[in-house]
Amino acid sequence: MLPVDKRFFGDNAFVSARESDNYFAIQPYEEEILQDTTLDYRVLNLTTSTFNDSRTSYRLHSIGGYHAAKLRRYQDLIEAHIVPEMNPLYQTIFRTNGFTMPDEKQGADFPVLNMLNMRYAIVSTQSGEAMPVKNPYAMGNAWFVDNVQFVPTPDDESAALNTVDLHKTAVADERFREVLTCDTKPDSTDRIELTEYKPNKLQYTSNCASNRVAVFSEVYFPEGWHLYIDDQEASIGRADYILRAAVIPAGEHTIRMEFVPGALTIDKWSMACAILLLLIALGSITWPLWCRLLPSKAE
Repeated sequence: MLPVDKRFFGDNAFVSARESDNYFAIQPYEEEILQDTTLDYRVLNLTTSTFNDSRTSYRLHSIGGYHAAKLRRYQDLIEAHIVPEMNPLYQTIFRTNGFTMPDEKQGADFPVLNMLNMRYAIVSTQSGEAMPVKNPYAMGNAWFVDNVQFVPTPDDESAALNTVDLHKTAVADERFREVLTCDTKPDSTDRIELTEYKPNKLQYTSNCASNRVAVFSEVYFPEGWHLYIDDQEASIGRADYILRAAVIPAGEHTIRMEFVPGALTIDKWSMACAILLLLIALGSITWPLWCRLLPSKAE
């Protein structure tokens, strides 16, 4: 296989350590963004080919980037919402001088970017330098909604993202009605916030006067993700076409989302079988040696 491998992945595919270090050297705009120590916000880089760029994700959580096996729903979101919202976002930034002037639309031209918690947009200045602009309309890591609008099809769910106020209303498929229905009385003092972030574990605290539906700015992926409220497992629904949502009971609670894929969980029977196979393998290897060391019957 080596000649074939070299033909497709030869020496010219590699660069020196110095070239690599130069390419990934931290930039002034990255240093400025990284001073924001808020947990798990995202950026949108408008100075490059947004969805064919990998460098932005080296230090920052990027809404863009490239992967040959994107989730289909996220690709749908890119084509139907994120790309169409990029130009209005750019225009708003320059119309308001980087959001320093009043904006009569209050970020209404890019609602999906706001629900994806786009805290910073990276734009080019007149001199060609990259500059971060903080988005005051980013919706944060999680928020409570006043109601849930159920729709029959994915197309309806996607279209509704342009017509409802996503701060107050979540849009969900009918099949999540049982999971995301609750009696609620919105209160301005209700809060939910992210307190711990790891790629496979998210922890939040909540305090609400009545049961509330919370939307989490994380991609819904049911295979392996589990939700625990005060260590009691609860159901996760999908809202706003791609995000996670759940009913949070009244009172103060600790909410934990953890990625525990069942296929990789080792139970006691799997462990016992693995040990047995290992012993059989070791026995097969060492058996000839034991046969030489043990005295024969003739002796």
